[in-house]
Amino acid sequence: MPLPTNLDVEFRPSSTLPNEQPAIIDLCRRVWVHPAFKSSKTVSVYHCKKLMRNPTWWHTNAHDRREHITVRFNLRTERAHIYRDGTFTVNPRRPAKGPMVLKSGGDEDYDTVSELSGEEHDGDE
Repeated sequence: MPLPTNLDVEFRPSSTLPNEQPAIIDLCRRVWVHPAFKSSKTVSVYHCKKLMRNPTWWHTNAHDRREHITVRFNLRTERAHIYRDGTFTVNPRRPAKGPMVLKSGGDEDYDTVSELSGEEHDGDE
């Protein structure tokens, strides 16, 4: 089944590693079909500020040692980490139950509800 294409993916900043962006867009669209995110129309992808001399989308931090990208779907207060294999976690600052895998139907197994104080991501907050 083809992935939906009407999700607007914003890269912050858009000039960072443009050759990696198509694969990241594909991962965001794969995760977007999950009921936790489906109502969103936009996703923002944040680069890792800790590595400004060598900016990157893929990184680890103190809260998540597995390589990931950090995103925020609009209409959600939580950030999400998306891993290269297509799994993801919502609200990665909370103790992880393990990465979520997209399941068929309406199965949901995700944490919600945690307000964050800012929009920016600096990699190792």
